[in-house]
Amino acid sequence: QSPLIPVKAKLILSISLASWLTMPLTTSNVFLSQMYPMSISPTVDFLLSFIGGMGLYMYIFGYIKQFPIHRYSWIRSVFSVLEIIIASTLSIVVENLAVISMWGGDWYDFYIVEKDNQVESAEETV
Repeated sequence: QSPLIPVKAKLILSISLASWLTMPLTTSNVFLSQMYPMSISPTVDFLLSFIGGMGLYMYIFGYIKQFPIHRYSWIRSVFSVLEIIIASTLSIVVENLAVISMWGGDWYDFYIVEKDNQVESAEETV
């Protein structure tokens, strides 16, 4: 609602929020499509597969960029791949739970955390 934020930025943030809020529906499609195979249209099937694949790719790419895997030994690289799979799965589950809890939560309640970070001067520590 702020006039200081450009309309383009508001649109992109709105799309991002909408995709985040519908993430549990997209994630559940992985299991539901296996149990109840149904095709709406090839275009919709392609778009759903593409969005899901890109999301999974971005999770894995983010974890790979986080660690210098090219410097690891072979066994450490295998453990890194296992860590990526476990961490991605856990992250997806936790994010879905956060979105589901947000569906029924209060969107306008903010928690203000006061941090008393006072920098001690060099004179006081000597």
